[in-house]
Amino acid sequence: MRRVLSRTAGMCAVLLTATLAVAPTANAAQPPSGKITTLAGNGLAGDPNGDGGPAAQARIDTPSGVARDAAGNTYVTEYWSSRVRKIAPNGIITTIAGNGGYGSGPDGGPATKIPLLNPFGVVVDAQGNVYFSDAGDHRVRKVAPNGVISTVAGVAGTIPPGGNVGDGGSALVAKLNGPTGLARDGGGNLYIADTNNNRIRKVDPSGVITTVAGTGIAGNAADQLNHPHGVAVDGRGALWIADTDNNRVLKGTAVVEPGADPLPYNHPKGIAVDPGGNVYVADTGNNRIRSISFMGRSRPFAGTGSPGFSGDDGSATFATMNGPVAVFVDTTANVVVADQTNNRVRAIAGQPLITRIAGILGKSNRSGDGGPATSAEIGVPGGVAVDKFGNVFFGDDFADIRKITPQGVISTFVRGGTNRAGMAFDRNGNLYAAEGDSTIRRYDTAGSSTVVAGKPGVAGFSGDGGPATAATLGYPGNLTVDNAGNLYIVDTNNLRIRKVDTNGVITTVAGDGVAGPGTDGVQATASHLAFEGAWGWKSGGVAVDSKGRIYIADVANNRIRRVDTNGVISTFAGTGQYTEQGPNLHGAQATAIDMGTAYDVKVDAQDNVYFPALSNVLKVGGDGVVQVVAGVGRFPGDRVARNMYPCLGDGGPAVLADLFFPEKFTLDAAGNMYLPACNVIRKVAAS
Repeated sequence: MRRVLSRTAGMCAVLLTATLAVAPTANAAQPPSGKITTLAGNGLAGDPNGDGGPAAQARIDTPSGVARDAAGNTYVTEYWSSRVRKIAPNGIITTIAGNGGYGSGPDGGPATKIPLLNPFGVVVDAQGNVYFSDAGDHRVRKVAPNGVISTVAGVAGTIPPGGNVGDGGSALVAKLNGPTGLARDGGGNLYIADTNNNRIRKVDPSGVITTVAGTGIAGNAADQLNHPHGVAVDGRGALWIADTDNNRVLKGTAVVEPGADPLPYNHPKGIAVDPGGNVYVADTGNNRIRSISFMGRSRPFAGTGSPGFSGDDGSATFATMNGPVAVFVDTTANVVVADQTNNRVRAIAGQPLITRIAGILGKSNRSGDGGPATSAEIGVPGGVAVDKFGNVFFGDDFADIRKITPQGVISTFVRGGTNRAGMAFDRNGNLYAAEGDSTIRRYDTAGSSTVVAGKPGVAGFSGDGGPATAATLGYPGNLTVDNAGNLYIVDTNNLRIRKVDTNGVITTVAGDGVAGPGTDGVQATASHLAFEGAWGWKSGGVAVDSKGRIYIADVANNRIRRVDTNGVISTFAGTGQYTEQGPNLHGAQATAIDMGTAYDVKVDAQDNVYFPALSNVLKVGGDGVVQVVAGVGRFPGDRVARNMYPCLGDGGPAVLADLFFPEKFTLDAAGNMYLPACNVIRKVAAS
């Protein structure tokens, strides 16, 4: 019979089918955004210059649209100077459209030889074609890779009188009125913010144009728009609109409110979506960029809200901007902003991404051996560990141990046996697993196993001071092996941390066998521990740093405890109070946070300590300050919202992803994090 390894098992498949509209909320102590720099522009207005030189030293005149292609080239439209410019990955800037003149230029020749009329939005397709809205000429133009310009929508110089704007026919004879923002979807459709027509238009691959949002009459009813400037399409095909003069953001026809963010939107003009489904809004009048997570949570992403220019080479959260009008995010979560009134293009470095490396969300099965792990179905994952070669091993509730190579190929390392709640490698490449029969087994590289602690099928507490194989354990959980080769065991039912030294002798190093609040400042073996968390699920974590200090996830006591080398225990993180009212965690002292239930703990090569709390994973360095490294967190009223979005956000920044009650995780030698849940294994790239 399959034993459920996780309290979240069985929820995911049901939760994935739930749907409910939720208002966004904001995080008062969010993790800061990545480093911001100036990509292009010296801040001076006027005729552009600098082609052939560094973009950061060039003059950029009223940047209005930004985009980036797969090769890393960045494109920017300059509204008043009527040019489209390209910034290569090496930072050199050139002009790809516009000759500096102001007028209606013909098609069919080199794009750099003709005048333009106030280009605004820009987007690039997979073939390298660059599309831009020639707003003052009321059309959308295309620059092919060979530099030749053509029109894809609109009639030059023509403003529609009202009524028929050409829907259902060729986009080349349709009427546009001051088009601005552009977007493309995976099906090759081009979306146009037809601003003065108060519509969003779509041009399909055959060239037929239709209206997909707006009636043509400015207004704030559900089916109306008011001078929209921004448009984007997410991975599920949902249309996002910056409805500028209505001071709102729409997903389809649904208004996405800023929630607890203290400021309402103020003439938002740009909008973009990352691969994880997170949305970025250029909130122009508020002088900042906001992000909206896939759960609908809004937070300031860049800009303090005060107009100005400052903050380069620091966190974008604390920088100032002045009228940002466009935003773009690439596949690695790097964000580009047209900081218009500052006459600059700003770049914000992407934060570590979260990706799915194995399993299919919500599906449980034994399948896929020999193929891509992301196409395989796996059981509910339990313990997870990474060997020195980067192979990821995990146990599941089919009682298998499966392996994922660095190339992403999955196989079964051990089939059958018992459920394995915890795993760890030693320096020799042996895998230790906490088995469901109250033993610890050591697996060699061929998959053969030996019992190294406990008696098969006998649960209890005995044997300290003698051979570990003669001792009894009480359903052991998480494991770790220190640099000297000593094995540490969360002896869950016995409320102790046990140690098996390199001679095979077992001892207790923490816990007195009594559940309850633990006393600090005493020998760890005289202090209580409590491993039973929410819904009766028993867990607990153990890790050892390079100095030999032991860290314990003291689950029900809502703390991380530390045992120094003299055996004295203290609180490393947490006040002991359980809370779902937060998380106001980032930047706080670890001992001052109400962190909720922490089920595991890990230490990296630099002795930074990691643990889950409030659906985040937190990192605490030597200064004792908390950093949020993964997870969007949990907030009041989120319980239903979380049930809609278990384990989503893959492909986007880890700090915006849902971790769905993280219980077990591990780190590899490079600092990458691996998180099992929802029948998948996820990886957070090292920062």
